[in-house]
Amino acid sequence: METLLEAVPSHAGAWYLTALVGGFTLVALAETWWPWRRPDTGPGLRWRLNVGLHFCNQGLFALLLPLGLVGAALLARDQGWGLLNRMGLTGAGAMALSVLVLDLARYLAHLAAHRVGWLWRLHQVHHSDTEYDCTLALRFHPLEALATGGAMILLVIVAGLDPVGVLILDTAAIALGFLAHGNLALPGRLEAAISRVLVTPTIHRVHHSDRPEEARANLASVFSFWDRLFGTALDPSARPHSDLVFGLGGPAPKTIYDLLRMPWNAR
Repeated sequence: METLLEAVPSHAGAWYLTALVGGFTLVALAETWWPWRRPDTGPGLRWRLNVGLHFCNQGLFALLLPLGLVGAALLARDQGWGLLNRMGLTGAGAMALSVLVLDLARYLAHLAAHRVGWLWRLHQVHHSDTEYDCTLALRFHPLEALATGGAMILLVIVAGLDPVGVLILDTAAIALGFLAHGNLALPGRLEAAISRVLVTPTIHRVHHSDRPEEARANLASVFSFWDRLFGTALDPSARPHSDLVFGLGGPAPKTIYDLLRMPWNAR
């Protein structure tokens, strides 16, 4: 019987496909049946833009970053590269540590995207949508996606992160990204219980506010405690969410070309 680590190369693709297609489908159906707020516009144009941008990114990834995070972790393990591999740390400890390190790196990358000028120009594409639904998890400028992906691959190799831990965190980030961006209102007790550990729609929705002080808060990707630990948490109950306005102001992008050139037109 193969171990978890032995199963990674042959089953990673199925994990990613399940997180991407399954996560998107479940959240899209849920927000259709139980929306937090009725959108002002139909999904047609926005969905075409957001999903189309995602496929552009995937094509560039296949061309420029063919290794991927799990592939980088497997290569580092096979070659003995990276801190954890040199330390000989394996098993559950290496897996758990890798999950935490990779999610912390995602938090720090998101923090940098809101603090570093040229990164913010790229990240504005994600914040430019005037509605809030699960397709936002797909809306990233290709240069931001490549920069973040390349940095994460480098981290995986240098730290020698465990392939199973990388696969768990990376697929969780995909699936929970759809949930966090979902146009959903979870039941109060469920929301309270989950949000202590994981990012929920109520937590992340505030981050997409048009108010700069709110957009620079609640930056965590999977585990919500990073914001509390580093002082970037904002209580989502501080004001009624019915008052939230999304987007950056100005005319909304109409085409993928508008989204691609946005960093060079950004304020």
